Amino acid sequence: MIIEGIQYQSNISSFRKLALLQGVLICFFKTNNILFEIIEPSKWKSFCGIKGRARKEQKQNTIEFSKENFNLKDITEDMADAIGLGWYAVNNLKFEEE
Repeated sequence: MIIEGIQYQSNISSFRKLALLQGVLICFFKTNNILFEIIEPSKWKSFCGIKGRARKEQKQNTIEFSKENFNLKDITEDMADAIGLGWYAVNNLKFEEE
């Protein structure tokens, strides 16, 4: 299982909720012996060549990356992020059971 690491944007309430959710997911994965990795957004974006200083620009570039590399037409920002995260994971992660 892969999940994207959280980062503070500008809303402390949302950040707190995401941090709690991430903690619950980690606990669930460990309790159920599910291999997982938390990937920082900057890591997968760098691998995929996503450029841009502003969040909006990065989101649009991620959509373009997904459309161009996977022959997709209409996708949302969230779908594009998931594709980029997944592309990083299949090309860089090696899960081995302990």
